[in-house]
Amino acid sequence: ISFSNSFAQKIGYVDFQMILNKSNIGKRYMKKLEPKKIRAEGKINKINSQMKKLFKELQSPVLSEKVKRQKYEELQKLDMQRRQIFLNFQREKLKVEKELVGKIAKVIKEYAEKNRFDLILTGGFERGILYIGNSVNVTQDLLRYINKKLK
Repeated sequence: ISFSNSFAQKIGYVDFQMILNKSNIGKRYMKKLEPKKIRAEGKINKINSQMKKLFKELQSPVLSEKVKRQKYEELQKLDMQRRQIFLNFQREKLKVEKELVGKIAKVIKEYAEKNRFDLILTGGFERGILYIGNSVNVTQDLLRYINKKLK
């Protein structure tokens, strides 16, 4: 049985998370997100403070059932606002990451073709790769290439 044509001849592995976090373009994209993250965290912290105050007020034994119900409804509204702020930020982050991944993926393809790779893998233990030899790991080389290409 001949396997020479049915298997990739040159295989590489890239730590994609490292590329996203350490590449110059990745750092720029994350820096763009930072003010939005800080703003969302500030709003969430403010809501958390309000919720904490309401929780404390709800512990009072002198509150009527009507007032307790109103405070509980207010608590639910605040929780919904908090979740919405978080979801809005997550959507924005996903949009930015998708754009970033698209740009990096194009450069990885170019790198693979230029260096005659048949296959470049990413992932890790959670994605089914159990061992990665140093000779196969092209993360550092690819990081330099991406920084050079995507200034």
